[in-house]
Amino acid sequence: MQQMTLPFGLRDCPAVATRVVDRLKQSSNVDLDFSSSSLSSCDLAVDLMRGSHSELTGALFGELVEMGVYVGEVLRREVGGEWVETRRSLLKGLTQMPYVVRLRNGATVNAIEKPLKRFEQGEGDSARALFEAVSLRVRSAPVNKPWWRFW
Repeated sequence: MQQMTLPFGLRDCPAVATRVVDRLKQSSNVDLDFSSSSLSSCDLAVDLMRGSHSELTGALFGELVEMGVYVGEVLRREVGGEWVETRRSLLKGLTQMPYVVRLRNGATVNAIEKPLKRFEQGEGDSARALFEAVSLRVRSAPVNKPWWRFW
């Protein structure tokens, strides 16, 4: 699968997420604060976009991608992890998005696509539900402990 080129780099993801916070506050009076609970507001913002747009245009696609960066940044901050290039992750060849979040337990999450999927498929795709599932998995999984350590 060929990687998509985005108008920002890997290191720009935190700044892109901050732009989303500012843009949604100004355009829709939606408050995002990088908390897991703010992901419900992010889902609501996507629903509002879905209700006012009949199709996915280029500009709307860009906004949804940036909202996905916000979702990934919340995961990175709250669960623990880092932005990495998809081609250097376990999701290599499985998504067109060039960046994913590698969590502290080694799991990799394609958060950027979540708002796009919600726009296209409806309420069944939720950034908040993604966070809950990921955080549960990270809390229950050991953090890359070598097999030979028993303590």
